[in-house]
Amino acid sequence: MADRKRRQVGVSDAHCDICGAGGLVIVESSSARRGRALVDPRWRPHRRTYELCPACGMRYPVENGVRI
Repeated sequence: MADRKRRQVGVSDAHCDICGAGGLVIVESSSARRGRALVDPRWRPHRRTYELCPACGMRYPVENGVRI
């Protein structure tokens, strides 16, 4: 499995559907460049964006700023 870099983007106004906690953290995760990717000019990181609940750890995928 490839290593991933995670970056906190901000805080969402939405509430968690599981525990009801507010202030979900918006996180962007991308694959780290390693191995052959270091010399491959066509390499692109595979990015995932999701909202993460700080209380229970539930993740909600996000595309274009909207929860899927």
